[in-house]
Amino acid sequence: MGGFVWTGLDYRGEPTPYQWPNINSHFGIMDMCGFPKNIYYYYQSWWKKEDVLHISPHWNWQGKEGQPIDVWVNSNAGEVELFLNGKSLGKKAMPRNKHLQWEVPYQPGVLKLPDTTPGARCGPSGNDRPGLPDGSRTRPDHPSGPMALPQL
Repeated sequence: MGGFVWTGLDYRGEPTPYQWPNINSHFGIMDMCGFPKNIYYYYQSWWKKEDVLHISPHWNWQGKEGQPIDVWVNSNAGEVELFLNGKSLGKKAMPRNKHLQWEVPYQPGVLKLPDTTPGARCGPSGNDRPGLPDGSRTRPDHPSGPMALPQL
């Protein structure tokens, strides 16, 4: 079994099927900065010998309380169990070269996914709900007022 991916990284150009003002292709395994997208972990779970355990999407859906959210799991473990706020949402056997999916009504909290395969080396994977910021503070590194050219 094999696979082919046209591009590993997103890149400028060919924004099909999107239109202006979009100028990028968004079909890579990693974004333009080299950060892995969810599909990256899908392929890792196929081909990597080291343990892979990844959950998506993020779990910060403020305003969607009670609405169903599709949660996907990519892993090469034999079986995984999904938890929301410490409560099990069920165990599922991991089919080879596929993903698992749960439909979870959103509630604030933490999704966790410990590997339940006996003897497994995977650490837990989880998505925290970060909540709202409690504020921010800024401090200039130069005194206020016009800056002289050498200060820039």
